[in-house]
Amino acid sequence: MTPSPKNRRWLWYFLTLAVLSTVATTTLVVYNLRQQLDPRHVRDAIGLWQQSGPTAYVLVYTAKKNEQTGEMNDHYVVKVKGGEAYEVLVNGLPLEARQLPNYGMPQLLQYINRFMEIDAEPGRPKTYTRGVFDGRTGALAWYVRRVMGSRQRVEITVESMKAE
Repeated sequence: MTPSPKNRRWLWYFLTLAVLSTVATTTLVVYNLRQQLDPRHVRDAIGLWQQSGPTAYVLVYTAKKNEQTGEMNDHYVVKVKGGEAYEVLVNGLPLEARQLPNYGMPQLLQYINRFMEIDAEPGRPKTYTRGVFDGRTGALAWYVRRVMGSRQRVEITVESMKAE
């Protein structure tokens, strides 16, 4: 009596499963890395804004900050004329005149650019950063920055920007 050959089909099943898992994981990693905001994109948005951005507009946006101490949501309404903010409401309350130069679309873009520079410094923790910009004006539509290994997160969502 000869022994029957051993069935090794289960080995092919698990090998195929391992290969498909590796392909899926690699695809997700590559996709997420391509979604990351590049400093070049921010510089392009700044340049496009300088060329094509309106000088009179009303900008409405929300900034959500999830610092180690807790979450803060601030709602901003920024009115700009001649490239200068003349009225800013934060959570419905007006800001003092001396604070107005810190608000507007160019300031938001510079804020993002500065954090990109900080995040690129040696020894800084890794960050996950994404942003969406208007293709015609370079205006920010959405931005998120999350410091890996911490609870620090900032998300800016532009609700509307209407030229006047």
